[in-house]
Amino acid sequence: MSDWMDDPRLARTINAFALEFAIRYMREAASLFGDDYDCAMIFLAILEVNGRQNVREPYFRQDYADVRQSIPAELAQPISRKAISESLGMSRETVRRKISALIEQGYLVEDDRGGVITARGVIANDDFLAAQHRILGYFRQLRADLRRYVTGKEDP
Repeated sequence: MSDWMDDPRLARTINAFALEFAIRYMREAASLFGDDYDCAMIFLAILEVNGRQNVREPYFRQDYADVRQSIPAELAQPISRKAISESLGMSRETVRRKISALIEQGYLVEDDRGGVITARGVIANDDFLAAQHRILGYFRQLRADLRRYVTGKEDP
């Protein structure tokens, strides 16, 4: 097959490496929130929604490529507690309590348009930057493992 991603004989290997990456990612994220996986999932879901419409835009890569540069709040898409609850399959009460805690800790803010967004600059603090650096290392390992064990080639 020309595309190894479509080869069913490789599915188990690809899934194993992807799962290893996902677990490492979540461990890093949870460690930022006192090993609270619910808070980590909620924060990541909000972070993703906040930037979803921007991340693929050329201006975004040009103006906000450096994670230490906060995007203006008006570019962040707010999300409701109900939408978070439904998208993550968590109870509304759990989401409400966790978001209240994340707001109290300064990770999230209420948005005037309704819903919540990440606090400006929060992902640029030293702990988040260190976690991001480790996560990028995990991603590099995922890429290298896929090349080595799936395609039989080493990373250049």
